[in-house]
Amino acid sequence: AALRCDAQPGYVTMLRPVTEVVGSKQRYYDARFGEVNRTAAWVNMMLHCERATRGFDRAFVRYHDLLDDWTVPVFGLGQRFDLTGTEHVPRRGGVLLAVNHVGYMDFIYGGLAANPSGRKVRFMAKREIFDHPVTGPVMRSMHHIEVDRGEGLASFHTAVDYLRRGEAVGIFPEATISRSMDLKEFKTGAVRIAAQAGVPIVPVILWGTQRMMTKDHPRDFSRGKTISLTVGEPMHPDGSDPVGQTAQLRERMSSMLDDA
Repeated sequence: AALRCDAQPGYVTMLRPVTEVVGSKQRYYDARFGEVNRTAAWVNMMLHCERATRGFDRAFVRYHDLLDDWTVPVFGLGQRFDLTGTEHVPRRGGVLLAVNHVGYMDFIYGGLAANPSGRKVRFMAKREIFDHPVTGPVMRSMHHIEVDRGEGLASFHTAVDYLRRGEAVGIFPEATISRSMDLKEFKTGAVRIAAQAGVPIVPVILWGTQRMMTKDHPRDFSRGKTISLTVGEPMHPDGSDPVGQTAQLRERMSSMLDDA
C-alpha cells in the first residue's frame, strides 16, 4: 500500500473509523490500566510514533486497503495455493467457516477460502494470542474474536452478533492444534453458534501450514511450499441436536481430509 503512494514502506499509518479504534483500544487498556496510566500510555504511544517516523515519507492508508494487501508477504514466500470448492462460500450474508487446526498460521491461511468470494474472515482464537505483545495488536486491529476458555459465553455472543450482521467468521472446532494432523474431537460450539445466528457452516480443510510452524516441530519459512484448502458444501444446523450435528460435521471434514 505504501509503494502505491510512492512512499517508503517502513512506516504506515492506518486510518480506521474512530469508533473502531476507541472501542477496541478502550477494551484493551481498561483491563490493564487505570484512567491516568491509560491516558499517559496513549500520549507516550503517539509521541513515539511521531518521533519514529520523523524524517520519513508517511503514507496514510485506509484500514481496509491495508487488509487487502496482507497477502503480499505471503506470496513473497513463493508459496503455491491449491484452492478447491471455494464457490461454496456465499458472497453475502453471515457464514461460519469451520477449519481444521494443524499449525499456528491457520488463522491467516484459513481466510483464503473466502477470498474468491470477496470476503474477509474474523477468526475465533484463544485469549493467549491476544495477550501476546506481537500477535495481540494484530489480532485486535483485525477484529478477530478473543476466546476466553473460562468465560466462553462472551465470545459466543460476539460471534453470533458478527454473523447476524452478515460477516464471515472462522472457527476451529477442535479448539487446539492436532499434533497427529488427524482431526481431534470437535467441540459443539460451531454448531451452536451457527444455529443461534441462523447461518450455514462451511467446512474447510487446510493442509500445508503445519510445514511452517506447528507444535513440536522447528519453524520452516523457506520458499516453495504448497498450501491447499478444500471447501465443502454448507451445512445448516438447527441446534436441535448439537452433539449429533457436530458428529456429522466432523465426519464430513474427516472425509475431506482423507481426500486432501
